Amino acid sequence: MISFIVIADDDESFNNVREVVLRYMMKNDYEFNFVRANLDELLYLDNDSINIYVIDSNKYDIIAKEIRKFDWASPIIILKDTNYTSFSVNRLQILDIIEKDNNVFNNLYELFDICFRQLKIKSSFKYKIGKVHYTLNYDKILYIYKDTIERKCVIVTDKNEYKIPLTLSKVYNLLPKNFVYSHKSCIVNLERIDAFNWSDDKIVFDNCKSIGFLSKSHKEELIGQNINKY
Repeated sequence: MISFIVIADDDESFNNVREVVLRYMMKNDYEFNFVRANLDELLYLDNDSINIYVIDSNKYDIIAKEIRKFDWASPIIILKDTNYTSFSVNRLQILDIIEKDNNVFNNLYELFDICFRQLKIKSSFKYKIGKVHYTLNYDKILYIYKDTIERKCVIVTDKNEYKIPLTLSKVYNLLPKNFVYSHKSCIVNLERIDAFNWSDDKIVFDNCKSIGFLSKSHKEELIGQNINKY
């Protein structure tokens, strides 16, 4: 999921950016949504999405700093009036600051192209259902297990679950080397694991979540990893 998150001072600004996004995404088949947020709502956004922030607000400096408190990976685009002074953006990794003039739509198109080139470089799990492509960052994934009732794979992140109509073995072949079997019905992201509890057959992740998909038959491939064991 790609989320265009817009923080705008007024409805006109929001609708202008929305028009550009919708026109731009007509040439893409990625699943996306368009979200209007305010400063207080930023922390509660879906962290599993690949986010592109567009700020059209007189408080752009404050908003950008707030975003970077919890999200350093996503690009930020700032639209500003010519009468507002700029601020230091080097430490905030702002993609660009553009003035709201007659070329603002063309500039947004170019910046969205840059965003998509960057997103394709990022390590992410991509799959397709029908004509729609889905994208999920690998580092957001905790584990993937087989749902024997619905005969689907379930991708589990910190906050969400995604059911996809693929076998576990097919999903495994699409994943990088840090994803391994911990159980015949489960694949785990080794980079998100904090500890193995072999006495209780449990895996503890870095967000304190634990699961029981730990089999001693897979201990050999797991034991060599640089992870706490108790």
